Amino acid sequence: MTVAVLVASNNQVSETFVRRHIDMLGSNCIVIYGGSTPFKMDGYVPSMAHKLAYRAKKVMGIASDYYDYTLAHLLKSNNVRCCFAEFGPIGVGALNACEQLGIDLIVHFHGYDAFKYDTLSEFSEKYLNLFTFAKMVISVSTAMSQQLRELGCPGDKIKYLPCLPDDNFGNGHYKNEGKSLLAVGRFVEKKAPWLTILAFNKVLVNHPDASLIMVGDGPLLPVCISLCESLKIKNVTFMGPKPHEEVVQLMLSTTIFVQHSIIASDGDREGTPVSVSEAMIAGIPVVSTKHQGIDDIIENEETGILVEENDIDGMAAAIESLLKDENKRSRLSVNSKKAMAELKSSLNESAFFQAIVDGRYIQ
Repeated sequence: MTVAVLVASNNQVSETFVRRHIDMLGSNCIVIYGGSTPFKMDGYVPSMAHKLAYRAKKVMGIASDYYDYTLAHLLKSNNVRCCFAEFGPIGVGALNACEQLGIDLIVHFHGYDAFKYDTLSEFSEKYLNLFTFAKMVISVSTAMSQQLRELGCPGDKIKYLPCLPDDNFGNGHYKNEGKSLLAVGRFVEKKAPWLTILAFNKVLVNHPDASLIMVGDGPLLPVCISLCESLKIKNVTFMGPKPHEEVVQLMLSTTIFVQHSIIASDGDREGTPVSVSEAMIAGIPVVSTKHQGIDDIIENEETGILVEENDIDGMAAAIESLLKDENKRSRLSVNSKKAMAELKSSLNESAFFQAIVDGRYIQ
């Protein structure tokens, strides 16, 4: 059965979780992109006959939206039997075409689409229709599952499936040495990179030889660079975005992974950050916050250390507790690697996506 993965832009195909889904769906998968109602495919150029047919049908009142019409054409001509929409608004955009053709629709929510205030203002009513039609709605955290139920999604349609790490991150060996910290993620409000920097600045008081590497890009990167310059915070390296292969190597050479996720002022929040799960499967001790899906995968003081959101003193203390205790780092490393491996095994992503290809939907 052909499955169409629907994304807003072709650039999203390179995002970790989207790429993972496409790979797991295998040769039976096609990718359609191009906005809130995807209508483009690599190698596809709408013919003049297609455009003229649309205009004629629009005049006759049979078709209204060109993107919707073109998406339906792509789905039909590629014999698609199931659409896998990445993010709630894309699911809404695909709803008409899927209903028209009787195509199954699975929607994967990731974070902002379930929580961001302006997104909910625009889509909450439309989500009700989406939840009624969709075969399955995928949630990446228990908190998101509850939110989706409150938005009107039937509980029996919700499938909990956090974004899990690539196996490559688990192939190395944690060195358990040095005083290097690593943060990986976009420089956006919900990841609060400035709070990570401020916590690290407190760590430097007792550990002036500690270092922090920050990987990623985003609108808050210049702000964070300026913060380090103005407060003269040393030993912080901004590396920009890096491919997976380089992130793997960085993790294997770091002492502690840090991420200070928070609820943003616009309501945006994480799902289950894939970078945290990658660090765990790599056996890197994680210091993070009690936020959304992070709570689902980390047991405090057993498989990582969690502090309250916005608590930079608590994060600094947690980091210092690991820097001075090699045995604690070793214990968290072993426990986190084991816990993530067990979670991956229990969720069995590959079987889940194969079932989609086979036309079966595992709840």
